Amino acid sequence: MALKVFNFKCKNGHLFEAMIPSVKEFEKQRDAGLFLCPFCECREVERVLSAPHVARSRSTSVSASEKEAQERLENLIKEVAEQINSAEDVGEKFAAEARAIHYGDSPERSIRGTAKTEEVIELIEEGVPIVPLGVKNDRKVN
Repeated sequence: MALKVFNFKCKNGHLFEAMIPSVKEFEKQRDAGLFLCPFCECREVERVLSAPHVARSRSTSVSASEKEAQERLENLIKEVAEQINSAEDVGEKFAAEARAIHYGDSPERSIRGTAKTEEVIELIEEGVPIVPLGVKNDRKVN
């Protein structure tokens, strides 16, 4: 069965995409409490409008502006990677250390590490400036 990409929004305002076979399958999973927001695990999710993908023909040559945009993107990716690699790895103590830096209880510096979804949400709600870069998918659903 082919999967389709649909846009969704939870009651907390998080927007995300998911690949599902059909709208009916989404409704079935949602009604059974199996369809969760990947950010906050909220079960109150609704489908929102999606822009259709329209295939367009492309010439084999890439314009100068496209090359420039690609170079800027590659440079940005390299810069982010350098920032991540130069940050101090505090491991699972990330939430506590980020909070300590934010409130002035620890020296100002760039850190990286891991945090649970709940900890990330709490840090964001407290106004601690963090950039979540990924999530460990340890859930059995979705």
